[in-house]
Formats: sequence, structure tokens, C-alpha cells
Amino acid sequence: MIDKDAVIEKICEAFGVNVYPGDAFLQGSFEGCEPYEEVGFFRGKTHWTTLDAEILDAHYSALSFFSELEWCPAWHKTALSQECCRSSRILNN
Repeated sequence: MIDKDAVIEKICEAFGVNVYPGDAFLQGSFEGCEPYEEVGFFRGKTHWTTLDAEILDAHYSALSFFSELEWCPAWHKTALSQECCRSSRILNN
């Protein structure tokens, strides 16, 4: 079995160089107001490694509305670290 720290390291290696798509390209869904509200928090936050577990856990529903998968590594990393509660449930389903 692979050690969770090794998996976290691989996530950081694989996605650490992701380029921020820009504020205008964060939101992938435009139905209703929820996508704008949830993704809006992440505008201007240009790299997923700067987001802490509390922020990610508070905004876990944004996972459903991103246009790019850029931010998913942040949730995977914190879920593996067992720092997120709500997003862990989403990622494991």
C-alpha cells in the first residue's frame, strides 16, 4: 500500500505547475446563481497550493462548478491529510 504522504507528494509534483486559468475562466457552470457565488470566492487566488484546509472545507461545493480541474489537487491533498471533512466525502464518492 502506498503511503499517503507519498501520494500527497505525487499530487504536488504532478499539479504544482498548473497555470491559473484566470478569473474569467474559473466558472464552468452558469445555471442559477450558486455557481457564481461558490466559485467567486476563488477569484484572484492564483495557485491551489496557497489555499488552506479550512477554506477548502468551507467552499467544498465549488468543486461542482469549476471549469478546469486545476483546483481539485488542493482538495485531494487536504482530504488525504484528513484536514477536510466535507470535501473528503465528495472526492471519495
